[in-house]
Amino acid sequence: MLYICIVGTHQTGSTRLFNLVRLIYESKGNRIHSCWDYKGLYDNSNEYDVIINKVHDTDYDNLSKYDIVLLPIRHLIDAAISLNARSKWPYLKSCMSNINLYNKFENKCNFIFRYEDYSHSYIQHFSSKILNLKLTPSIVNEIMDNLENMLKNKNIVKTSDYSCSEFSKTLLCREHNTSNGASNKYKQLPTNVLNELLDNKEVSEFLKKTNYSCK
Repeated sequence: MLYICIVGTHQTGSTRLFNLVRLIYESKGNRIHSCWDYKGLYDNSNEYDVIINKVHDTDYDNLSKYDIVLLPIRHLIDAAISLNARSKWPYLKSCMSNINLYNKFENKCNFIFRYEDYSHSYIQHFSSKILNLKLTPSIVNEIMDNLENMLKNKNIVKTSDYSCSEFSKTLLCREHNTSNGASNKYKQLPTNVLNELLDNKEVSEFLKKTNYSCK
């Protein structure tokens, strides 16, 4: 039994990463249980091969139960724009929340998955080096197509609905898609709004620390 947790930041591709990992293991014929904030970690050890959990925040003791911990990251302000579109969070509140979550789990994870680096070659590298699974180019193409179709599917639930078995499996609803996966959305912000965020020391230092810019 293998236990994997996607943990941390909001609107940074965590659900895409969650389903990417699920689809990679499914392509190898593994029995998967994928879910949100799973409590019965060792209850079904004979029923599944891999348990994939997603949670934004947890304590270190719980995290230590997992074999692989993955932390997603995205341009801080792009993530804030997406969260504002989805849940009306103020930009700075979102930035500070993601800074705190990233800093909390940065040294507890096995891999930091960069949203903007998502690509065919990145998936192959990630699968080989972190999951220790080799993927053929055709399998990677199929997985990427599935992820794209899932994101744009108009037949999935509109909002989070844990009574829906498909949602519980994918954690994906129509509200997740705020911009079809666009990057560099910060360029669309009014100059005064962007400058106000960049004038915040914690925001500017975090962007520098994570190798992002607003040029």
